[in-house]
Amino acid sequence: PMIDVADDGSVTVEFDVPSDNTTWKLQMFAFGEDHSTSPTLTRSIIAQRTLMVKPSLPRFLRSGDKTKLMANVLNSSDSDVSGDVAIELFDPRTGKILADTTMQVSIPASGMTAVGIATEVGDDQSFIGFRVKASANGSADGEQQMIPVLPSVAPVIETIPFYLNPTDGDTLISIDHFPADAKISFEYCNNPVWYCLQALPTIYDAESKTATGLIHNLYAVTLSKGLIESNPMIANALNKNITNNGDTEEKIANIIKGDVKAIIKQLCSLQNPDGGLSWFDWQERESSEYVTYQVLELLGELRHLRFGIADPDLCALEQKALAYYEKRQMERLDEMKKQAKKSKTVIDYCLFDSYLYLRQLCSCSRPCPTPRQDLDLRREALAQPLSAVTRLHCSLALSQQAS
Repeated sequence: PMIDVADDGSVTVEFDVPSDNTTWKLQMFAFGEDHSTSPTLTRSIIAQRTLMVKPSLPRFLRSGDKTKLMANVLNSSDSDVSGDVAIELFDPRTGKILADTTMQVSIPASGMTAVGIATEVGDDQSFIGFRVKASANGSADGEQQMIPVLPSVAPVIETIPFYLNPTDGDTLISIDHFPADAKISFEYCNNPVWYCLQALPTIYDAESKTATGLIHNLYAVTLSKGLIESNPMIANALNKNITNNGDTEEKIANIIKGDVKAIIKQLCSLQNPDGGLSWFDWQERESSEYVTYQVLELLGELRHLRFGIADPDLCALEQKALAYYEKRQMERLDEMKKQAKKSKTVIDYCLFDSYLYLRQLCSCSRPCPTPRQDLDLRREALAQPLSAVTRLHCSLALSQQAS
């Protein structure tokens, strides 16, 4: 900015304000030849147009809607203003004007006036462009936005689960009233494991390079292979549906072909010397408690499902990762005890809910390095309002430690 200092010491600052409606923060201080300085003077300057337009549009429209699209014209000056407003609706793909209107408006001082244009949405439109321009007394402003157009009819799928007992000779399924053009499909599966397989493609990404993505890939590949080996009938059904060009079945087959050794090698490359795992490989990577927990939890879940992986590299990774995670949790516990003693408050052991659950999942893979401290944590946690599942795991672990 240009600074002009008068003989009486008064200062004038001149600068051009950009075309933005915002608040500018001005800070000024003076200094002398002896390096002395004055206190800092801070002021806020609000920059705004004299005339502004602000569309007030719906998030979306539907085919066949009849509506009026509105906008507000605002006058920030201290006097009444009269001006012209033009509104256009156009096709964003071609730029063709679909409808337009012009009007003269009078806006009170420091007030606003609503303007709008009526329209009917066609069946062949996916977007509608809205453009509004206003001008008065040498000031002008304009805005342009796109409005998505959704179909007027959307399919709705309702699912009614039913169960068959082996002793039942027949079963009656009651279906509520439905429109004449509705379609009813009957789907039956005598082995719920099939639904587990169908869900695996949602967590599998062959291109993933992150630790969380890799452990989900390892979980999906190991679980799919284990389920196929233990359920030969599902393997036959899978091969039959692949022959019939089933998309989901083909994705499951690709998961089963996944290379467990390659995934473990990539996962091990993300482990740091302290035992923790990084989210992905980069130059200044750091260990993440969250990522380490995700990896350990899924490995523990696989073992709990009796699909544990007997791989020496993976076992070493799990041992180091668990040691890292336990160390961080015990450090946090020690710090919380110090703070609680200082402030005379009670420790919230619910914060260790996830650790206790993980420790029970991994109890057979590594003994606790600090058994007394870990035992105290479990005993104290039992007195807190934990979830029923975690309380059960905590009780089991406590009895094992005590024995």
